[in-house]
Amino acid sequence: MALTVKFDKRLKKWEWRARLTVNGKQRERSGYTSSKNEGFEIGGAAFSKLNDMKKKATQDFDENMLLEDFMEEWFSTYREIELKDNTIKNRRGFMDNHIFPAMGHMPLKDINRLFYQKFINSLTKKDAKGNPKLSSGSIKILNSIVNACMEYATYDLRIIDYNPCVKIKIPQTKTVFEIREDELNKFYSENQIASIMADSQEIDIIYESIHVFINTGIRLGELCGLLEGAYFQEEKYLLIDKQIKSKSTKKNPIFGEPKTTESSRIVYLDDETDSIIRKRISKNKEFRMAHPEFRQKHNFIFNINGFHVLQNYIRACLKRICTRVDVPYHTKHPIHAFRHTHVKRLDEAGLNETAIQQRIGHTKGSKITKAYTHMDDALNIQTIDIYSSYKKIKGF
Repeated sequence: MALTVKFDKRLKKWEWRARLTVNGKQRERSGYTSSKNEGFEIGGAAFSKLNDMKKKATQDFDENMLLEDFMEEWFSTYREIELKDNTIKNRRGFMDNHIFPAMGHMPLKDINRLFYQKFINSLTKKDAKGNPKLSSGSIKILNSIVNACMEYATYDLRIIDYNPCVKIKIPQTKTVFEIREDELNKFYSENQIASIMADSQEIDIIYESIHVFINTGIRLGELCGLLEGAYFQEEKYLLIDKQIKSKSTKKNPIFGEPKTTESSRIVYLDDETDSIIRKRISKNKEFRMAHPEFRQKHNFIFNINGFHVLQNYIRACLKRICTRVDVPYHTKHPIHAFRHTHVKRLDEAGLNETAIQQRIGHTKGSKITKAYTHMDDALNIQTIDIYSSYKKIKGF
């Protein structure tokens, strides 16, 4: 039972960590702040929520409790405090639109595996246009919500005998051809990238941004929110400790925390990408000296006249480029596909999963993976060395 705040020399941020034992299990929340006082403030609030969680966990629950009542209590107490706002909205959508209407009125004890499998199967029924109610991916997310809730009822509170979500089969809603097309749409081929980068009808900052996406794997919000202070020239890396939210406007930038705890990371740069960042910062300084009237509160690396480049603007420019060079524009994830391209390159360069996850700030969620993705800079530096050699061999 503790709240600690300490300085992380690698990230140059204050790390707060709140721990509390609930129902025999240690619960933990953590994050990063720019100051020690802020760390105690945010960490203290998280610790208070853990205390509330512990109090609620001692309330009386039994097998006759309705699923909707139980899931609401479980979700608001255990899940909301560790999820981002958009994720909370997404999960509540599944609960309100699908889970509660189908079985929210049922006591926990009456939800058995056969009934639950039939419910899952019903989610693939097609509408008037021939489209399934939910895709396989969405059904997996829905199932993960119910499964986690039932796990808590079974193993933490022991009010039901078994978890009915175990061994459930998720129906496939797409054809083999559609699955193959989806896989191809997750990244750009090297020929497509060459075509995109050969275009020259947009402003330079767009092609520079695309280059950085491809060679670092950072997210769109992370790139748009990059400040000049996040670049460390001597060590040749970017510190990713924030992202700019999509609802930001030109005159009102809104910063948020990275997508996950693992997303706070150092991203080392190959020589070509490092040169682009230095060139961009140099141009920014020249512009500020020539136009002091445009001076802004934040010095964004990627900016137009001092204002951060907007996410929708980058998407619109990319769409125009793709149209001109006859490259498919990935409607669902046009920019994120560059991140997948970078992962594909790292994999082809022979880097292991742990190295890739550490570089792009991603984790599968397992305790073992999390332990390895918090290694020191040795693996991180080795990753960019191997990637740089791979680029030279392939001629990228």
